[in-house]
Amino acid sequence: MVALSTSTALASASAGVLADEPERRPMTLDHAIAEGARRGPAVIESNVNREAAVAFAQSPGSSLPSTPQLTVLAGARRPYNLPTGPEVVVTVQQELAFRGLGSARERAASWALHAASSDVDRARIEGAATAALAWIDLLEAQGLVDLRKAAAEDAAKLERIAEVRVTSGAATALERSLARAEVGGARVAVLDGEGRATHARLTLAHAVGTSMDGAIAADGMLERSRDEAVDARSVVDALASHPAVRAAEARAAQASAEASVTRALLGPTMSIGGSAWREGSGDHAAAAIVTLPLPFFDPSRHDVGRQATIAAAATSHAARMRTELEREARLALHEREHTREVRAELRDAVVAPLRSATNTAMTAYSAGTSELGVVLLARRTALAAEERLVTAMADVWRSDIRLSALRGTLVATGGSR
Repeated sequence: MVALSTSTALASASAGVLADEPERRPMTLDHAIAEGARRGPAVIESNVNREAAVAFAQSPGSSLPSTPQLTVLAGARRPYNLPTGPEVVVTVQQELAFRGLGSARERAASWALHAASSDVDRARIEGAATAALAWIDLLEAQGLVDLRKAAAEDAAKLERIAEVRVTSGAATALERSLARAEVGGARVAVLDGEGRATHARLTLAHAVGTSMDGAIAADGMLERSRDEAVDARSVVDALASHPAVRAAEARAAQASAEASVTRALLGPTMSIGGSAWREGSGDHAAAAIVTLPLPFFDPSRHDVGRQATIAAAATSHAARMRTELEREARLALHEREHTREVRAELRDAVVAPLRSATNTAMTAYSAGTSELGVVLLARRTALAAEERLVTAMADVWRSDIRLSALRGTLVATGGSR
């Protein structure tokens, strides 16, 4: 392989053009992030949930535990030989809750709306991160395809040299067969890369909510990255206000509020009302009704306990999420430094000398002073290193996206390079 340059191979990827494929619509990272945050599947779902929560908060329910009850009794009095008429009794009663049912329902609906709104923020970050990572996968795949196409061209050149050597009697037919196999292997690698690009392209289209029939190309250059210093302490401190944490804490508060609703709804109630009746003799009467509970037991104990268990689980989940986010943030901070170290080592200590070795081996083989095996070993090793460098550069971008998502700044800052 002759001096296969990563920056050269990635130039066509940055332009969004791959040979032998239909013209594609270029998409920048910022565009992918914006569309993922606006039209990602998780965002659409969370927006629907928030709309339902808004309607719930606007009409959280009455402060009454039940609807008014109307009772009508009608009949006649015996003996019939007396001058009696029909008897009618009409009673109206209404239950009243002792434990503030109306305010409890309002608090539960308010927390439901707060949780749904926080979940929309979480989903926007999740949608943006999913789209961004899919975009990086596509850019990486485009770079790999270009590298492999360049390697296929080098393999074809090597095959022509081997053919000349075999024809002139300087080499055996074995070298020609090996060179042809190298060409075939290079073409298979190109096909594999194109399949990987197709997978990334479909994933990106789904993440940004666009048609999967359309053609998308990642418009960017892997060599560029933001390398400014990051304050690890501020990253960890910011996790307390991350939308995922806020949503989990709001769900816990909502579950606790629902326990209060259950306690007020199923707890002891009093009933007030009135009754009016007509007796068979023609007399009329009326009376007020007050019904008070006897405090022998609490009928809401089971349901309140069950809801309290749910609230405790939600609170524990929120606490666990905070610790998991801190772990992910610390890993992301480590990956940010680690991926940059790997990239630098590959670029300077591996790829650069292998490019020189490949050029030297190819020149020597053309001049008849080296064997084909040396060239094959050099080009395969160099190609593997070049591809590893492409992946290392993509890993740098991925680490930045993950860290930005954990900081909760991905949607606000975008991913411009």
